[in-house]
Amino acid sequence: MRKILAFRLSAMGDVALTVPVVRDFLEQHNDVELSLVTREFFKPMFYGIERLKLIFPDLEGKHKGLNGLLRLAKEISKTEKYDYVLDLHDVLRTKAIRHYFRYQGARVVKIDKGRQEKDDFIARKSITKLKHSVYRYQDVFREAGFSPFEIKPKALKVKPYSKKELEKFLEAKNVDQSKPMIGIAPFAKHRAKMWGLSKIEVLISLINEDNDFNFFLFGGGKTEAEALSQLAGRYPNVYNVAGNLDLYAEIALQERLNWLLSMDSSNMHMASLCGVKTISIWGGTHPDLGFSAFGQPDDHCIQLPIEEIDCRPCSVYGKKECSRKDVLYKCLEDIRPERVYEFMKDKKLIN
Repeated sequence: MRKILAFRLSAMGDVALTVPVVRDFLEQHNDVELSLVTREFFKPMFYGIERLKLIFPDLEGKHKGLNGLLRLAKEISKTEKYDYVLDLHDVLRTKAIRHYFRYQGARVVKIDKGRQEKDDFIARKSITKLKHSVYRYQDVFREAGFSPFEIKPKALKVKPYSKKELEKFLEAKNVDQSKPMIGIAPFAKHRAKMWGLSKIEVLISLINEDNDFNFFLFGGGKTEAEALSQLAGRYPNVYNVAGNLDLYAEIALQERLNWLLSMDSSNMHMASLCGVKTISIWGGTHPDLGFSAFGQPDDHCIQLPIEEIDCRPCSVYGKKECSRKDVLYKCLEDIRPERVYEFMKDKKLIN
């Protein structure tokens, strides 16, 4: 049995995109065991994958900093001898770890993130659709010498116990489960990727005029949960998920959705990996940089054409603050709720 050690520490959306690769690789390579170093919070996304071992470092404690990472590498090497070490992250932290294992005699391969291609896209030196992150992860396994393998978009599995937890939540909220269940994920890590709660509320009001749906609001953290609770409190058919369900149960809920509206965020990736129709709104970032919802049609992305707005995309990950002098975050502000409403009617998502 060949043994692989792989690293992907963050961010949540990027880790989610490793799931279909890891799951299908192991399903199609029965003579391999894989250990993945990642954050413990991401554990639910890897539920049900056979021959996968998750290793959770203490990045805020004993494994913090360069010395801490070397300590982590030594701890891991004492428990197993790995034939391959795959760096699916390629940041300073993982570089230190992979160099350690190279000296230990393992075959080490790192991801090609296509940084120059992405920089050229942002600078408009080349506007071509780039390879999806899922296939960049797949390339690492191929470069290590493993045979090609097919990747299926539906990758997340639901833990049976989480279905019971979800049912308790729905019953406590008196949700009429005969109605269509719609997900909305309004938040993202950076401002340049967030459409805004006020627009979300206008959209919900428009949809409610001619449709009888249940809306479920997804988010994370205390501030987001409070904002979503306030929004949900203004509508009898809108329910806040943030802070009320753990990640296992959120995955169970997303799998049951008719469709989800999301920003460029981890919820977008998780819903698509649940096999759910996913509509996404894009501002400062761009789906063609390789971060679109995997397995979803290109026309499920709502965005202003870059030919119409000369500053978009402004960055690969949305970290850059808007520098416009006329309308801040024009790339998002010019996407009006009425436009999204008509888009959904055209896609026959609503009446």
